[in-house]
Amino acid sequence: EGDASLAQPPRWTFDFGQEFSGHVHLHFPMVPAVTNFTLSHGEVLSHPPLKVQNEGTTTGETADYDGSVYMGNIFWANQTDIFQSGNSAGAISYQPRFTYHGFRYVELSIDPPLPAELAVNVTVENVVGINVRTAAREQTHLTIANPLLQKLHSNSWWTEASGLIGIPNGAAARGERAGWTGDAAFASESEAVDFDTAAFFAQYLQQLDDLSCHADGTLDNCVPNTDPRRDTLSAQNDPDTCSDLTSDPSWSTVLPTTAWNMWRYYGATNVIQKHYPKLQQYMATLGSRANKSGLANMRCAFGDWNPVVTTPCQIPA
Repeated sequence: EGDASLAQPPRWTFDFGQEFSGHVHLHFPMVPAVTNFTLSHGEVLSHPPLKVQNEGTTTGETADYDGSVYMGNIFWANQTDIFQSGNSAGAISYQPRFTYHGFRYVELSIDPPLPAELAVNVTVENVVGINVRTAAREQTHLTIANPLLQKLHSNSWWTEASGLIGIPNGAAARGERAGWTGDAAFASESEAVDFDTAAFFAQYLQQLDDLSCHADGTLDNCVPNTDPRRDTLSAQNDPDTCSDLTSDPSWSTVLPTTAWNMWRYYGATNVIQKHYPKLQQYMATLGSRANKSGLANMRCAFGDWNPVVTTPCQIPA
């Protein structure tokens, strides 16, 4: 469900009221032949038309922002689906099967424009949001009397749900739509509380084990790697390649952190037993790289991510 509004030039913006992971089902009972439908998915809107203020005086000019879906904050993710109707006029029904997006808003543009008698009938019934995520059972329900705290909890829940897509994802909407290990470690505890993620994280721990450097147990910052060439067996056994796999320690902590949470929330001693040799290898590597001050002498890529005040990278690492 959502609200639809018409922006100029003719395009429709649909507000689903909540950001989520998934896609939309596009349906029209009648469209002309060979009509192109473009669906742009975003988290926010450009600012609505605003009067420009110059030294406190409002002029008749308007800002450039027109209330359309804003795509500038999702980095290199191209959250756009394009569909073309057939060679004959008639009904259409389209739903992507091999992708998903993170979005609250969808902008629909149609080229060539629909005839006026069809355009006036475009409603929220034509674009239906489909929530897509791993089928981990929801296992907690929290109701808070304070509306602000309830909304914060709801935002957290939807963020967790949108990150459960086969592997833990850094973000559903943006270029970080991949298995960033720092995000996975940080979110694994709250996701274990709100969802039954025992099977989900058991398989991810196996991926971490399989794709770690076999020589020293270190990991890359993203598992599976965003470069598929790094995820081959030969790459994991190649000492030269492994030297490039060493992640920021704050990110590679995903291995002990996730294993710990599996034991803490599910009593999964079998998981600890299975991956204990890799955990020992990883901890031994950290210990071997510690200098006299106790700080690990490892490559530091991120440290305290996005700090208000910059901290030397090796300290949080």
